[in-house]
Amino acid sequence: MHLRRLRTAATALVGGSLAVAASCRAHTAGSSNEADRNDAIVQLQRQADKARRKAQERVRLGTQEVLGMTPKLWLEALDEEHRYGSFLYHYWQRWEASRTRWMFFDWLDHGRGSLIDLPACPRRLLEEGKTIYMSREQLKLCEVQIHEGRLIWCADGEPVTLPSPVGLPETPRAHAISDLVEGRLATTRRRERLLSEARVEVVNALHQGKPATPEALIAVTAPLIAEGLLRPLRDPYFHERGNPGATIQDETSYQLMWEQFKVHSLWRPDGKRINRHQEGPAYELPSAVLPGLGWADVLEALEHEEGGGMKDGPLPTADMRLRPNKPGKGGIFAIDQFGTMHAGQKVSGAFHHSSLTCGHCCRFAGNLTVQDGRVLKITPHSGHYVPTEAEYEALLESWRRDGLDLSGAEIAGLVKERKTRS
Repeated sequence: MHLRRLRTAATALVGGSLAVAASCRAHTAGSSNEADRNDAIVQLQRQADKARRKAQERVRLGTQEVLGMTPKLWLEALDEEHRYGSFLYHYWQRWEASRTRWMFFDWLDHGRGSLIDLPACPRRLLEEGKTIYMSREQLKLCEVQIHEGRLIWCADGEPVTLPSPVGLPETPRAHAISDLVEGRLATTRRRERLLSEARVEVVNALHQGKPATPEALIAVTAPLIAEGLLRPLRDPYFHERGNPGATIQDETSYQLMWEQFKVHSLWRPDGKRINRHQEGPAYELPSAVLPGLGWADVLEALEHEEGGGMKDGPLPTADMRLRPNKPGKGGIFAIDQFGTMHAGQKVSGAFHHSSLTCGHCCRFAGNLTVQDGRVLKITPHSGHYVPTEAEYEALLESWRRDGLDLSGAEIAGLVKERKTRS
């Protein structure tokens, strides 16, 4: 049974490598079994590292190679607003399936893509999830060094504690970082409040049997529409837009689905291209809600804005992003191309590994749990960067050589353990 699992893992990992399969079949009974199993595991690890190297962008730096951002997350660095790459990628896939001649960001912000709001990644999430790319001066607040076996902040000499503790007085350094993050969460907090208030009003209207008159609907939805939300209530083709093909009747109707919301052309009468930053979007939804809607439609639109159609369920609130309800989660670090270490508290949609690198290459990126400067746990996991086993071992060896005390630290493996939900 154990050998069959090894074969299955090998096939899934490297596309059914014949060499690994042959190695697994070569197992024999008796004392040679353990050695054969170890050989198979070593070979699997080599194949896994090879697959990682092929999948990961790598940058030549002198005689060394360093890690570039995961290819699909390049979008984040290329975006002027640095919207979180994982969110952008959903819309990139929709753009790829379209037949537009517009470049991606023009399409997304000013073209037909500006009308699309995907249930799997609500437009609200895309607009709010803007990763902080720190300046050189700001990065000094996150710089960490090893001192007497512990990690300390270079800015003030205080010992590092990650994830950030709750309830303790903030140092000036920590307060400056909090101000940066809170600035990015301001829109999220405002929209959360408006969505909560709208839901209460709709639920009360349903309980009281209040009719959904146009005036009543406007009173409830107007603040959210002013924020650019509630597209399902304003777009008769809301569900069709997420599909790449002609989903309504014929090609003429499909084109009409877009053209009736066109505000202006991309080109001037003299043949010159319009400055999209000055003229605004070429396509735009009306601010008025559709006729014949009821309270149930409003609730459905609120559900969409709250992430009800996402794979992992509703969106986490701003407070949940700041303080994830998972012990030991949130501490991140990156070693830049010059060997300098930066660390901080991950905040989904605002502060990521790319915040510590400004989207540039790095030697390593992972997660840390640190208490009063003492390292308690290290994991080599990052959505933006994907290191190999050799690079992980080199990092640990470098830290030990520099005097970092890892005697009490849990050194997590390269492969994440998937915990089954109860």
